[in-house]
Amino acid sequence: MRIDSLNKKTILLIFILTIVCISGSVFMVSQIIEKQAMNKYKLDKETSIEVLSYSLAPMLDLYDYKQVEHLITSSLSYEKIVSVAVFDDSGTLIKSAAKNNVTAKDLDMEKRKITTSLEGIIGSIEIGFSKKYIHDRIRAVTAALIFGLMGGFVLLGLGLYILMRHYIIKPLESLTNTVKEMTFENLSSRVKIFRKDEIGTLAKSFNHMADNLEKSHRVLRESENKYRSMMEAMNDAVYICSSDYRIEYMNPAMIKKTGQNAVGELCFKAIFDLNEQCPWCRHNKIQQGKSLAFDVVDPQGNQFYHASNAAIVHSNGTISMLAVLRDTSELKNLEAQLLQAQKMESIGTLAAGIAHDFNNILSAIFGYTEIALRKIPSDSSLENSLNKVLQAAKRARDLVKQILTFSRKSEKEKKPVQVHLIVNEILKFLRSSLPSTIQIQQQIEIDNDIVWADSTQIHQILMNLCTNASHAMMEKGGILQVNLENMELNSDFTAQYPDIKPGPYLKITVSDTGHGMSSDVLNKIFEPYFTTKEKGSGTGLGMAVVHGIIKNHSGCIKVDSKPGKGAVFYVYLPVINEEETSEKETDQPIPTGNERILFIDDEDILVDLGKQLLEKLGYKVVALTSSVEALEIFRAEPDRFDLVITDMTMPKMTGDSLAKELMKINTDIPIILCTGYSNGISEYKAKKMGIRAFVMKPFVMRELSLIVRKVLDEA
Repeated sequence: MRIDSLNKKTILLIFILTIVCISGSVFMVSQIIEKQAMNKYKLDKETSIEVLSYSLAPMLDLYDYKQVEHLITSSLSYEKIVSVAVFDDSGTLIKSAAKNNVTAKDLDMEKRKITTSLEGIIGSIEIGFSKKYIHDRIRAVTAALIFGLMGGFVLLGLGLYILMRHYIIKPLESLTNTVKEMTFENLSSRVKIFRKDEIGTLAKSFNHMADNLEKSHRVLRESENKYRSMMEAMNDAVYICSSDYRIEYMNPAMIKKTGQNAVGELCFKAIFDLNEQCPWCRHNKIQQGKSLAFDVVDPQGNQFYHASNAAIVHSNGTISMLAVLRDTSELKNLEAQLLQAQKMESIGTLAAGIAHDFNNILSAIFGYTEIALRKIPSDSSLENSLNKVLQAAKRARDLVKQILTFSRKSEKEKKPVQVHLIVNEILKFLRSSLPSTIQIQQQIEIDNDIVWADSTQIHQILMNLCTNASHAMMEKGGILQVNLENMELNSDFTAQYPDIKPGPYLKITVSDTGHGMSSDVLNKIFEPYFTTKEKGSGTGLGMAVVHGIIKNHSGCIKVDSKPGKGAVFYVYLPVINEEETSEKETDQPIPTGNERILFIDDEDILVDLGKQLLEKLGYKVVALTSSVEALEIFRAEPDRFDLVITDMTMPKMTGDSLAKELMKINTDIPIILCTGYSNGISEYKAKKMGIRAFVMKPFVMRELSLIVRKVLDEA
């Protein structure tokens, strides 16, 4: 069984303690034994010297040297005596004897005088004692002691080790093994608590620490999973790079953007395909612990990004950069589209304002021309000229309607339209404006080209298609072809277009021999604000408007094109029968009357004109330029008037506000509201208020007389 470091240290400690204890014990015991042996040796030596001296005294006194020799020889039999020498009183050696196996270190020489009570000193004796038996005894006792102590201490150490192992080592081994088993994937292991001593307290503390660690790790793992899920769910591209520009993490959106998981690669190379640090890089500032946000334009794909960079500080002090790239290309396009839409809205508002003023001018032209025509003889030379003025004024009125239609400030008026007339007008205009390198051809083979439509919008469709076709051939020239033909569309064809029905249609074909279009362009050609023209050359609304107009007229449009092969547009519009067309204006008599009318307009010339026109029709007219003054007159005499005709746009009080006040005074008073343009009121709103008629300027005498008579008769 392998002994771990704690076991080794314990055994080593017990071994050292055993050695120290044995050594100390042996030293102390050997000192005691040596002291006791030396005391006994000294006692034996004194006894031996006294016995020999006492025995030799009579022998020397009698000069019995044989007895001396015999005594000396017999004394050598005693193991402690190794040599004996006897001297007379003059110091002359008498007899001596010695053993040969005594070393110098074991030899202890002792010399004593021999005396008698009568003669005094009669000689001396020198005895050599051996200490060997003392040293042997000490060594024997010490060895026995050592073995005894070693056995005892080994048993004691073994007992200590068993106790330490049971009470200390084994619990610590259990604690150690539990620690080894614990990983971030498995923090559920716990130490068994056997006792309530220090080891038990340590185990309890460890278990408490493990509980806290498991809880902290669970919170950390949940936090990590939450933020990883957030990163992976983000549509924005996210990556983390180290201080040396190496990618450490990429979320799925970033992997999709780059087409690969580029962890470990250089960020500027993997993400932006650059060979050096990005020109907009803020990496140095991020390394200072700052957070930054800025806009980026990718030079490779010409895409716009909003970049957010933040510092991630690691425990070792290094800093990584968290980068979030939000693709703002679509937002930039929307901003451009919004600016374009605002520009178009401004143009439309301006056009509508111009149309309002122009309608007032046209009202005066219409009115005074008709008054002049009534004052001259029917065969006068001026009649033709004045009729030409009226004809021009009507064309101007139609032009104003086109302006309002363009600015989307008027309702579309549909009526029977002969399309070939509009085609002829457009092609006539284009022949004078296009270069000679572009030829214009037309082929009209029709039995019926009458469609229920707004002529201005049909004009807009054809003008857009022909203009785009000519633009495609502007550099190299080519042929612009416009064809009209009748077709019967069956259910197989109309099944492709859910908004149209089978039946007779007029097919309009506009083709060119220009540069053509790719499939990507074809897929986007009818999207709002999409254009292939250079910046400033187109709004990107033309084809979207065309598509909307055709759909609003219950038709459809198709396009075929390939790069280098030109483009062909097919427009299908449902035709109507000639008997379904509206009746032409008849020359029935202009109705008159004798009722009393209050006429209000803030333009002096229109007040004068209105008064003259209505008076010529037989009505009694009070004409005013102030809506406030008109209200005061009406309030003073509410039964004086049978009808009120008021302009919409006037200072201080608008026409609709005046109408409300008048109807408060007399709920039955019929009111006609006139306007050249107003985005604040429509015919629906006016009639909902109780206004009997809503008239758009300019109007001719016949229209005015018919409306006035109709309102009065209904009242």
